Amino acid sequence: MTGATPTPERASDLRARVHLRPRTDADLPELVTILAEQQPYTGYPETWADEPDPLPLIKRPTELATWVANVDDRLVGHISITTADTPAHDDFHAPEVLWTDALNLPLDQLGLVSALFVANSVRGKGVGGLLFDTAVAAIQARGLAPVLEVVDGPSRAVELYRHRGWEVVGECRPPWAVGLEHRVLAMVLRTP
Repeated sequence: MTGATPTPERASDLRARVHLRPRTDADLPELVTILAEQQPYTGYPETWADEPDPLPLIKRPTELATWVANVDDRLVGHISITTADTPAHDDFHAPEVLWTDALNLPLDQLGLVSALFVANSVRGKGVGGLLFDTAVAAIQARGLAPVLEVVDGPSRAVELYRHRGWEVVGECRPPWAVGLEHRVLAMVLRTP
């Protein structure tokens, strides 16, 4: 039909074309660009303005595994899992204290979901969910309990995590969140 308006791509059609693979160092420059482009729309990371070098927001020294999402050979998302066994500070509101108290587990039995973001072109189309579910499954496959910390800000992240069965176990004050406008919540996924 001539002059027909193309229909927007359905999320299920896009998800069928998503390929997840481990992140490589060659991916990092493009991931920094994606992170920068999505930040004004999602507010993630909220510490963006304070970061002279955004690379540590993506590549973290405590990583256990990382993935990127590709659609048609184009990078469109990222996630990592890291250890949660950093030295907890004595503050009752430290995420480490909230996680361990809620799950009754030591830090070395927790896996932290981190650095999840997707390109603006695929927001709301299930790519972030695929990355998230992959990371959670990998944490559980390692015999660890999934945990995360999330800014309770303008994004729908807390709502999405709750929909997936995650539970808020308290408001936390991680060292990276000093001076943030929004609350930071510690969340856990209890597994049978």
